[in-house]
Amino acid sequence: MVVGLRPTCRRWIAGLSALIWLAAAATAAAKPPSAGPAPIEESFVYQLASAEDNIGELRIGVVRQASGAYLIFEHAQIHSAGWWGTVDIRSNYREAYNREHQLQQIDDKVLEGRALRWTQVQPVANHLRVCKAKIGGLSQTQQGRLRALLPGPAERYSVAAANIAAAEQLLRAVRGEPCKPVYLNGKDFLSSLANLPMYWFQRGRQLPPKIRLLDGETLTVTEYQVSAQGNHYLLNADGVKPIELWLALSERGTPYFSRLQTADDDGPIVIALKPSAPARAI
Repeated sequence: MVVGLRPTCRRWIAGLSALIWLAAAATAAAKPPSAGPAPIEESFVYQLASAEDNIGELRIGVVRQASGAYLIFEHAQIHSAGWWGTVDIRSNYREAYNREHQLQQIDDKVLEGRALRWTQVQPVANHLRVCKAKIGGLSQTQQGRLRALLPGPAERYSVAAANIAAAEQLLRAVRGEPCKPVYLNGKDFLSSLANLPMYWFQRGRQLPPKIRLLDGETLTVTEYQVSAQGNHYLLNADGVKPIELWLALSERGTPYFSRLQTADDDGPIVIALKPSAPARAI
């Protein structure tokens, strides 16, 4: 389930991501700024497996503050070899929400070899404004610079934020002409797959019997039938493989995936929390 490896696999890695709450600290006029509650960041590290082969790692982080605004992000590194050759991919994905839990932005970057795919999405009225760009022919220097700037699974978002901004500045310079946006219906989904733990938490740790989920990478919406299976959920929909997912709440109140699995024609696809890498908090 890897971006650039197989289309079915790509959707579950790009679509899974986790949660970060971000907010600006308030400042009072004519008074020193108040520090306010300290932000909380937790990181979750997952092992990625496709057809029973380990193919990489994924880090999901959460930073939250009293305002309630949040950002969902993932940092993934995928490495796999087969008859098709060697795949070495670094992907960074994020979804930003305001304190009313409304989607504000999707940003998806996938670096593979000398090419980078960059998708940006913003709600505009009742639609999603989508801008997609494929930046190819990167020089070895540019490729190396991007690999150094774009965070991998070992890096937390708060530590990598400045490098992500520098990478985006470099990409804008390389891209040249801005892409022409297209507009999609933005009101026909209840949650994204990435935002599902938060949606589950907001509903009292329950999912409805039917839910329409946005895939943040393909920007398609699928309606799933949801059934509780003891300690996890089973999601079924016409024309797609079932999804099984386990949701949990950390000691600091962060909802997250503890496991997600589906399948493609080559076998099972599993994203499992690494027992040796529990959630980190700062």
